[in-house]
Amino acid sequence: RIFDGKAIMFKYIYQYPEWPRFTWNDAAIRTIYGEVCRLQGRVVGHMNALGFKLRKDASLITLTLDREKSSET
Repeated sequence: RIFDGKAIMFKYIYQYPEWPRFTWNDAAIRTIYGEVCRLQGRVVGHMNALGFKLRKDASLITLTLDREKSSET
């Protein structure tokens, strides 16, 4: 995958050598989580502004894309 012109390699959590004895930074997670919640609220607000047909179509497209992504190897 490419992000800002740089290739990023993703790992499953069990692929890290410190698994299952991993640690995390609560403050960093809270900051990111707060931003994700804010953005999620904006998406929900925009979706509610759409008519029922457009909301239904957008949900179907999203579910289809999620399913395709989850089946990638």
